[in-house]
Amino acid sequence: MFHDPQYMTTKFINKIPYLIQLLLFQMIDSLKIKSDVDYLQIFILSVETHDGKTFQKIVHSQEQPPKSKTYLIPYPSPVTAKVYTIDDKDHYTFLLAEEY
Repeated sequence: MFHDPQYMTTKFINKIPYLIQLLLFQMIDSLKIKSDVDYLQIFILSVETHDGKTFQKIVHSQEQPPKSKTYLIPYPSPVTAKVYTIDDKDHYTFLLAEEY
């Protein structure tokens, strides 16, 4: 699952900052060595503030088998969005949930 090439919708490119895109790509790339990976990966992006510092919160999950991992990354301009990554066997696509 999750082999190159990768595609991104225009809305994804326009809404998700480039550095956050790279983080999501790395998270997907790290799945290539695992066998229990769902074809649909979900990323929920939100803003968190701790001690006056702003963070990009990323909750990465899948439904089958159920898994979830949360990341907090210091980031000056975090975004709020829900992103899907779909593995179509010969490519994978990043899109906003509202485009699904």
